[in-house]
Order: sequence, then structure tokens, then C-alpha cells
Amino acid sequence: ELIHYTIVVSNDGQVAIEGLVVTDDLVTLTNEMRTESKTADGILEVGETWTYTYTYTVTAADVTAGSVLNVVTATDPDDPDTPPTDEEEVFKPKHSVTKTATEDKFYAEGELLHYTIVVSNDGQVAIEGLVVTDDLVTLTDAMRTESKTADGILEVGETWTYTYTYTV
Repeated sequence: ELIHYTIVVSNDGQVAIEGLVVTDDLVTLTNEMRTESKTADGILEVGETWTYTYTYTVTAADVTAGSVLNVVTATDPDDPDTPPTDEEEVFKPKHSVTKTATEDKFYAEGELLHYTIVVSNDGQVAIEGLVVTDDLVTLTDAMRTESKTADGILEVGETWTYTYTYTV
């Protein structure tokens, strides 16, 4: 998957900054990636912003870690000991599904089995567009009870519960 990043560096001070070095721990930022709001001269003028945009391809290690932490630093050569930094962490959604039946056996055609499906958001971010399917019945939004807001978004810490019967 791709993560789309935008970095904005602003000069809120009183003097232009020459030789500013902007680094990112995920990619090598280049001058070609930079858009300057004033003159494209590599000098961060007073009131100017530099904008970098790029995409990062998620790696297998990122998936295993469950997140991507990205740190950017802007180092002024005249003040290298106190560079401002910012970080952004993007999380992999994490949810679990548990299905249980009230009955542990059946004897004849026509008997009813009572099922409950619980979907829980165990991660750090809300999950939009989650589709829950079952091989016995078609699950619908009307069958879903949401523990937080009934909005079709599985919020962090939220559970969705589906209950239904199945005729043997």
C-alpha cells in the first residue's frame, strides 16, 4: 500500500534561512520534490513555505510492526543544535472476529441454530468500509448493533454484534 505524505516547512522568523537541510527518515528528500511559495532559489525567505509531497510504499516490516513512524527534521546550518522535528505515525487497522453458536448440536432438519458474531476494533485507528460476511446468511446493516455510534465506522475500541438464526 501507499502512504501519501505532505511536509510543510515555514519560516516564521525575522530572517531568511540559507542552506536549510530538510531530512525525512523514510525517503531522501530532493530539491525536485520541493515547491517554494516564493522564489525557487533554495532560500527559505521570511514568510515562505516549502512543501514536499511524496508517497511511501509500506514494507513487510511495517505490516509486522503495525505502524509506520515518520520523522522529519529541518536543520538550519546556523543553529544545528536545535532543529525542529515533527513526526507522524500511520497505523495498520486491526480487528478481530468471533463467531459463536448458542447450540452445540442439532438433531433434525428444521431446527434453529442461534449465532452471534462480534467484530472488535483492537487497533489504533477507525476502520471505514469494513465488510463482514458469513457463509450461512447475508449479513445486513440492519442486523448490526454498534457499541458506539451507529455510523458504519468501526471506531477504536468499538464492537459490532450480529445475531441471527439459521434453519438446519
